[in-house]
Amino acid sequence: MNNKTNKPEYYELQFMQVLPYEAEFGWNEQDKVEMIDKILTYLAKRNIHVRFSDRIIDSAKPWTRAEGQAWRPVEVGELHGNFIVINPRNIDFLSVLLTIAHIYGHLVQRETPEAYEPLTRFTEYPKPLNLAQVQADYEAVRPGQEYLADFLEFEKEAFGYGKYAMLESGIRFDAKLDHAVQSYIHADFEELKRWSTTAPNKWGGDFVKQFEKTYNENKGQYPVLAAKPVEIQVTPNPNGELVVVRTKTPA
Repeated sequence: MNNKTNKPEYYELQFMQVLPYEAEFGWNEQDKVEMIDKILTYLAKRNIHVRFSDRIIDSAKPWTRAEGQAWRPVEVGELHGNFIVINPRNIDFLSVLLTIAHIYGHLVQRETPEAYEPLTRFTEYPKPLNLAQVQADYEAVRPGQEYLADFLEFEKEAFGYGKYAMLESGIRFDAKLDHAVQSYIHADFEELKRWSTTAPNKWGGDFVKQFEKTYNENKGQYPVLAAKPVEIQVTPNPNGELVVVRTKTPA
């Protein structure tokens, strides 16, 4: 087996945090990189690529950067075109792996953006948010619906797509990894509620603490998340915009 830890594009992975809970899995450094390589290879065949960096150069989200600064920080991970950008220096291995799957799941949802727009519009609002106003604006579009409850279901759906991609890439699931997926979903949701109402941007260190706490304190509390068997291909249209095309649907 080739030692993929020596691949130049995986240089940043050596800086991933190692947390005490990881001992339960028995992974060594090469095991971790092999798993990341599997999902990256799967995604690259679909024109979806992963880059490890602590920043993105663009003009979006000006509230996350100093005035005049050309780049903005990536605290955990973010979708940027057909690139998933992950900052391994701020998080641990499972947070890297599961963030890739999570963001891929949201990319699947972009096949039909109009179905999710009432939920996702608020992710582009300057932070911190006023959740009462967000709820009022959401109810104006979807009467009687609770924004946070619907957003959690939106997150679970995305991870269902992400889990399917992980399985198709050759990553094996056991009870511990299934628990980690649900722990990630709930930790990410709770951390999103906290930082989006108190700060202009998230911090990777806070997310990792919440993830490890959720993993350790909720064993046996979550059902297994079902994988959603959908595959996509990402292609540019003549205007340079990304088009998400479904290539596989449930039988």
